[in-house]
Amino acid sequence: MAMKFNVRTSILLLAASVSGYIASAHAGSALAATPPSLSSANAGSSSDRGDSQLVEKNKRLAKQLLGKMGRGDTPEEIASLCTSNLDFSIPGNDGVLPWVGHQHGSAAMAAFVRDSRKMVKRVRFEVKDVIADKDRAVILGDLETQIVSTGKVIKTAYAIELTFSDEKIASFLMLEDSFATSNAAQKAISRGAPQQASDGK
Repeated sequence: MAMKFNVRTSILLLAASVSGYIASAHAGSALAATPPSLSSANAGSSSDRGDSQLVEKNKRLAKQLLGKMGRGDTPEEIASLCTSNLDFSIPGNDGVLPWVGHQHGSAAMAAFVRDSRKMVKRVRFEVKDVIADKDRAVILGDLETQIVSTGKVIKTAYAIELTFSDEKIASFLMLEDSFATSNAAQKAISRGAPQQASDGK
């Protein structure tokens, strides 16, 4: 229960930080709307347009990732959206699920997609919102997955934070109750261990 609270708190803080930036940006734009001179007004307007374009581009790239995952594109096709030195992170109990932990390279994204499809079944993947500022995009939603080996269903809120470089995903951070998923997988492995040992005799 505490873990779920921490996950939700982290997600709320992440969303609030992006929303806070957007709010302050809008406030800055409003202040700039009454400039001391025409030249500074034009400069501010140009800067606002540039930021707005970045925000829309980041949203588009985030939705492109969701689209590929939703269609069931190949791991390699999804990984092609990422930079070669992608910073990939899913905090949790690493050592049980291969995709949990901190890794580098677009191959980490391909492995995440490939391994997760083998080990867990997606029951529900709901996207509630995609918010962005000029530096990043955050995907918020609810996730329901089933451990293939046991049938146990895990429900959790999630947030995915993306940053970008040259119109590719430069970092991928996913916050969800990966501890619950890891624990369920660990129990399945533990129950299977005696059977594997007897088979080997």
